[in-house]
Amino acid sequence: MLAAIWPGAAQFAQRRWLAGAIYSVAFLGSLVTFLVYGAKVLYSYYEVVFSNVEIGPRHLSDAHGHLLKLMACFAASILVYLVSGIDAWVCHSRRRRTQNPGTM
Repeated sequence: MLAAIWPGAAQFAQRRWLAGAIYSVAFLGSLVTFLVYGAKVLYSYYEVVFSNVEIGPRHLSDAHGHLLKLMACFAASILVYLVSGIDAWVCHSRRRRTQNPGTM
């Protein structure tokens, strides 16, 4: 359940400190990078909208490059989020299996 709140939280609850720190830092880094490129995309958009200058290839290439990086950072955030949840579930299943070997 904790993995749904923040990647790495379930690992911390399982006392797997290194895994929790890695997932938390990776998610935070990809999330901050996503927000930075989101701001750059918005800046490029509003620069084109509110400027009296004609739209040139430079404006389009900047916006396109920032948009691709934005999508890559979003994909990385989702990937870290999903992998963290799967890792927490697998570790929980293994621990439950070793504590109750007769079940399953």
